[in-house]
Amino acid sequence: MMEIMNIFSTDIVSENGIITIVYVYQGYSGTCEYERCVISGNIKKFKKEIYLLVKTDMEDIIECLYQVGHITGAEDLQKINYIIKTHSRKVLDDYLKEL
Repeated sequence: MMEIMNIFSTDIVSENGIITIVYVYQGYSGTCEYERCVISGNIKKFKKEIYLLVKTDMEDIIECLYQVGHITGAEDLQKINYIIKTHSRKVLDDYLKEL
């Protein structure tokens, strides 16, 4: 079901520790923002860089999916929410591998 996100082109904007994934299709657009955080251990010394999803603005994208027939009702919204989060995380992970 993740393939429904393939109709959107994606662009990535990285600024001040925030990575924004921008989705665009015809007149529709939306964003998912991830914030870079570094966690470290107090007992065991380690540092790990993680990215947290801190903001989404995907109303246009959900509307677009409804218009093209990928969403048929309210029962699909939870699935679409999961698909958007999973897809945006995959785009982020692919971007980070290229750095």
